Amino acid sequence: MISNPVEANRCLHSAPPDDPPCVRQQNAEIASAESLEGFYPVSMYSIVQCETDGSYYPKQCDVRSRECWCVDEAGMQITYH
Repeated sequence: MISNPVEANRCLHSAPPDDPPCVRQQNAEIASAESLEGFYPVSMYSIVQCETDGSYYPKQCDVRSRECWCVDEAGMQITYH
């Protein structure tokens, strides 16, 4: 049994290699934020948002700056000229 809450949370956020890229990126960002949790709470890190089907949510935001941007199917920022 895992008694450490961070370790237990990491188990919940581990992604099989066949998960969509958004889910793998999200899990990596959560793990990174958790490893730095003593510096800032996890909720203060911008973590990519995924749709329920694992695709990238079209609008991504930075929680600290409150800036948002649109992304394409690959999660890349869409620039408008």
